[in-house]
Amino acid sequence: PAFPRSTMFVDDLRLSTGLGDARATARVVAVAQAMSGKPQAAMPAILPNPSDLTAAYRMASRSATTERGILEGPALATTR
Repeated sequence: PAFPRSTMFVDDLRLSTGLGDARATARVVAVAQAMSGKPQAAMPAILPNPSDLTAAYRMASRSATTERGILEGPALATTR
């Protein structure tokens, strides 16, 4: 991974339940994994498969997708 501890952060994202949907959480984890290897790249370079890119954009545009919901898992992990 490009950032130290990024693997741990991605793993902690799996604890996030604030998105209210297991599929959305799985999508956030998948995008975070892809981004950890290319943090400076644009989304089309990170997710070259058009279906994955469209799904990521749709997930990000959901009103239920909030910073608080995404970061809930890593926040919980720091309190352990």
